[in-house]
Amino acid sequence: MKFLSRDKIKNMFSKEKWKSIFTRATFKRLFQNMLLFLGSTFFILLICEILVRIFFDQTAYTVSSYPEKMFDSKSKTKLRANFNGEFAPGEYSASIHINSIGLRDKEPNSDSSKYKIMGLGDSFTFGHGVEADESFLELLEDRFNKNKPTDILNAGIPGTGPDHYLKVYKHINASYKADHVFFCIFIGNDLNDLKLKQKGSLPKKTKKKEDNSGSSFKTFLRKNIHLYSFIVDRAKTIPFIREFLVNSGIAHGMIGNYIIDVLKPDLSSEYKKRWDYLFEILNEIKTLN
Repeated sequence: MKFLSRDKIKNMFSKEKWKSIFTRATFKRLFQNMLLFLGSTFFILLICEILVRIFFDQTAYTVSSYPEKMFDSKSKTKLRANFNGEFAPGEYSASIHINSIGLRDKEPNSDSSKYKIMGLGDSFTFGHGVEADESFLELLEDRFNKNKPTDILNAGIPGTGPDHYLKVYKHINASYKADHVFFCIFIGNDLNDLKLKQKGSLPKKTKKKEDNSGSSFKTFLRKNIHLYSFIVDRAKTIPFIREFLVNSGIAHGMIGNYIIDVLKPDLSSEYKKRWDYLFEILNEIKTLN
């Protein structure tokens, strides 16, 4: 077995040796290859973006479909009082007006002779993509008014879950005094939007600072790059990726085939807890009303 001498080893790692290897020509060639690689990658992504926009348009519902200024983290309802705006440009066009108490409705009716109903829910209840008078709650109010004077208050808040519906109910009903409550559930993601605690179902009030890091960047990508939504939404359907995203808190809500998970005859322990929590919320509203 031959061993390298100390001088040969020193020569291998000497500055002169490395300088001779990495000459200007080498660096120039390396730089050109990097530019070629980046340019090719950008061109391929651009072509993919064009194809996705043509054949797989990703303009779908997200919270980014709403004006950013419509939301107010300090508001009890999460909507900015007295806001006026429109949905983001898309396949539909409609105006948005938020009243003085942070809801998409006319000002609360003080007429005690009317039968009062509060509609709790998310963007479906809010009336995503349609004018306020075209939402299903407004259509129901018109129909009910044919038989009995009725006022239905639209308390739908986009991007929220049943635990927030309960908070909105407690905040609004102190002055509204509803005779009846419509508690509207979207089976696709409402159970997954519930924030469960490790011990006990109903979470206690904790002053936790919101972490919005990266959310504005993801919103920007959702709004402007269809390829991002196309790839990310399909990656989320892969079980181990979905489980990682949920457990790490990176993503929540409707991820992949959650609607299938919710309706399975043999529910996981987590979904049993979520169904139990949902009915606790419903029972609490019944108790309060």
